[in-house]
Amino acid sequence: MGLKGEQVQHGIDLGYDSKLVAAKSWAALFAVREWAMLAERGELGPKPEKPEPTIFEIAQQFQKNQKNEKLLNEWKARSMIPGVNIPVNGEPNEYEEGTPERKLVEYCTFWKAKNYGGMSKCIMKLRNVRPEDVKDQYSEFTLESFYIKNVLEEAVSLTKITVDFEIIYNGEQRKCSVEMVLLFQDKNGGGSIRGQAGGEWMVREWDAPVSKKTVDTES
Repeated sequence: MGLKGEQVQHGIDLGYDSKLVAAKSWAALFAVREWAMLAERGELGPKPEKPEPTIFEIAQQFQKNQKNEKLLNEWKARSMIPGVNIPVNGEPNEYEEGTPERKLVEYCTFWKAKNYGGMSKCIMKLRNVRPEDVKDQYSEFTLESFYIKNVLEEAVSLTKITVDFEIIYNGEQRKCSVEMVLLFQDKNGGGSIRGQAGGEWMVREWDAPVSKKTVDTES
C-alpha cells in the first residue's frame, strides 16, 4: 500500500470521497464480514470432496429412476365427483387412504377440533409451520362445516380441491369457497411422485381459509 493509501486508511487524508473508493471500501467490509462468519463456523478449510458413488448406489438410483418413470407413465387423472364417487364431507376414514382428499379432510377435522398440532402435521414441511403458528391464524375462527365442491388433479403430484367452508368469526356466521392445493412429498419435504413409498399428501396454502382477503370478501 502506498503513502496515499496509508493516509486514507489511518484517517489522515479525507479527500477520498469518490463513488469508486466508497464501492471498494464496502466490498472490502463485506469480504471481511464473510471471512469472519466462515471462521466462526470453522469453514475456512477446503471443503471435503464428495465421494464417488459406488456401483451398488448407481444401480439403486437407476432402479429408482425406472420405477419413477413407470409411475409417471401409468398415472392418469382421476375423475372425482363429490357426492357421487367421494363424499362431500365426513370423517377421514370415509375417504380412500393415501389420497389428497383424505389428507384435506384430516386437516379440516383437526380444525373443527381446534387441534392445531394435528393441523401443523398436515402442512408442507418446507413451510416450517409450528402448532403455535396455526393457532395464531385459526384461533379466532370456528369451523362449523365444510363441503368438498370440486377435485382437480392437475398433475401427478398436485391436486386442487375447492371447498366451501362455514365458519364463525367475531360471533357471525360466514361462508367462503377456497381452492386448497395439496402436493405429494417425500418424508423430508421434497417433491415426490404419487405412489412412491414413504410419500404423502401435504397442504400448501394452509392459511387460505382464514386469510384476510377471504374473510373480508366472503359473507
